[in-house]
Amino acid sequence: MSLHKAIYPKKLHSWFLKSDVHRLEEGQDESEKPFVGQGSSAESDADDEEHARRPVPPRRSCYRSGVSVVAIASIVLLGMIAFSVLVKDSRSGKVPNAPKAQVQGGSVVTAHCGTTPEEAQDRGCFWDIMSFGWMHPSCFDQEESARWAAEYGPWEWYTERPSNATDLRPLTADELPHTPVVWTTQGYHVQHCLYVLKMIHLAAMAESPVSNEGIELGHTDHCTKLIANPELVDYGEVNTRVHLLFVQCVTLT
Repeated sequence: MSLHKAIYPKKLHSWFLKSDVHRLEEGQDESEKPFVGQGSSAESDADDEEHARRPVPPRRSCYRSGVSVVAIASIVLLGMIAFSVLVKDSRSGKVPNAPKAQVQGGSVVTAHCGTTPEEAQDRGCFWDIMSFGWMHPSCFDQEESARWAAEYGPWEWYTERPSNATDLRPLTADELPHTPVVWTTQGYHVQHCLYVLKMIHLAAMAESPVSNEGIELGHTDHCTKLIANPELVDYGEVNTRVHLLFVQCVTLT
């Protein structure tokens, strides 16, 4: 009995020690355990350094965005170039796909007379004294033009503006369709303006094409100021320079 009493306490004490150590080990977190995590931390730091040294490839989305910006800029630039060419061609007498983009009308060219008297005749155009230009039949009323010329003409025509120091020969009717620039009277200037305004009115009534000169609001404003000017100018005074036209027939809208 005495032997058992002596051994039992030792075994019990040993068991309690082992249990306490086991509980302490279980209660420790990873940071408290010796040697555990040191190797993992070193490996993690090495991985971070290797990742930092590793070059980062460029993102494909940035590349695509750059390509899109370049493409859009190219399209805008080409559009601006095309627009400037069309405006330049319209002013130079060449035939563009359409007249200048303006709110005043003339969005579609229906017929034209080219850029030379020879080309105009080949296209079936006629000489119009009242417009001082070549007109296509689709926007030219020959009878109306003849009535105006008979009622208000004839007019004087010169290659230069006459003065007291010059003695110029008037141009003949046959020379006019082939002369790029002429000088004529105040009377013709006023009558030309009124003729073009009537042509616009007739075209609106018939829903037919009109000349690209007449459709421009700037021409109407010019004629309005000329006719409304209270300072009357003698109709016989040679003071008007006129350029030969190769008219385009355009829609009213």
